[in-house]
Amino acid sequence: MRKIRVLCLLLAASLVLSQCRRMPTENEPPIDVVPPRPLSLSEQQIVASGWAFSVNLLKAVNAGAQNENVFISPLSASMALSMTLNGAQGATRDSMRRALRLVGLDSLAMNQASQSLITLLTRLDAKVRLQIANSIWARQGFEVEPTFLSVNRVHFNAEVQTLDFFNPSAVGTINEWVSPPPTAESQPSLTKSATTS
Repeated sequence: MRKIRVLCLLLAASLVLSQCRRMPTENEPPIDVVPPRPLSLSEQQIVASGWAFSVNLLKAVNAGAQNENVFISPLSASMALSMTLNGAQGATRDSMRRALRLVGLDSLAMNQASQSLITLLTRLDAKVRLQIANSIWARQGFEVEPTFLSVNRVHFNAEVQTLDFFNPSAVGTINEWVSPPPTAESQPSLTKSATTS
């Protein structure tokens, strides 16, 4: 499974790079991709906003790590911030909307468009298994607004867990959740004898 993910990411990167004549800007994606169905106006805004956010995030990360190899997922960062936005208020909410380029799109439209785009992405190709995993980890005993949890469960397929963050096993618990269960596709394809022959 990990090999498939890495291959998909490499393929996507090579397609983007092969189509670029110059560095893309936040207002101009490098290639035109025709979706399998027409996108709603809210979905189009999420895609355009996601592109602008991604370009700016990658620029910021690259500026801070000029001589390092860095691998990040702008889609994951955007989804995590969009989920968090569902619980933000006031100036924090406004700042997050600006950072995500979601000014002018109300919360319901953002959540519904995100939900439909997640469904679209995970069903684009029957031969490819793309999984998007979102979760919310709350400190055990901390009361989280039920509406916040419900909205993120419904629209972002987020799992909600409570955890004692002071317990030394907390990191292992989260890492175990993050690691996908082994599948036939994720098993090593090389054996020791194949590499020594």
